[in-house]
Amino acid sequence: MPQADSANTTSRRSFLLSTGSAAVLAVIPAAALASSPDQPIFDLEPAFRDAKSRFETAFNAYNSREEAYFDWKRDNEPSGDHQEWQERADAVMQALGLPEAEERHTQATSDLTEILNQVAATPATTLEGLIAKARMADGDYEVIESIHADLLAMDERGAV
Repeated sequence: MPQADSANTTSRRSFLLSTGSAAVLAVIPAAALASSPDQPIFDLEPAFRDAKSRFETAFNAYNSREEAYFDWKRDNEPSGDHQEWQERADAVMQALGLPEAEERHTQATSDLTEILNQVAATPATTLEGLIAKARMADGDYEVIESIHADLLAMDERGAV
């Protein structure tokens, strides 16, 4: 059986040791975060990103359909029989898919609000937790207020 020369063996050993060390070092920060007291906040981030994406998609779809409907109404002002015009307007609304888009937008808004309420209700105790909440604040007054309260609580504990 042929044996590897010492240069290849050393190179192979160095490679295995260096990649093994890199893997261990890569796991340490993840393990440290997993043991963070702010883990519940970190756990909300994927759900927030998903809810935010669904909200933006639903908002854009609803907004474009609503604009098209208002354009139609502007271009087709009622004349004569208002009942007939209203029936046509309702048909246009249905054809545009406006009611369904509004329903998806309402649901996406509710889902995002639920996540933001969870973020606001979960106290941050570390700088990393505050940063995670700030990434999710998205202009939400309650989340912003909770960050303020968390900072004051951290100050009282001498953590900042």
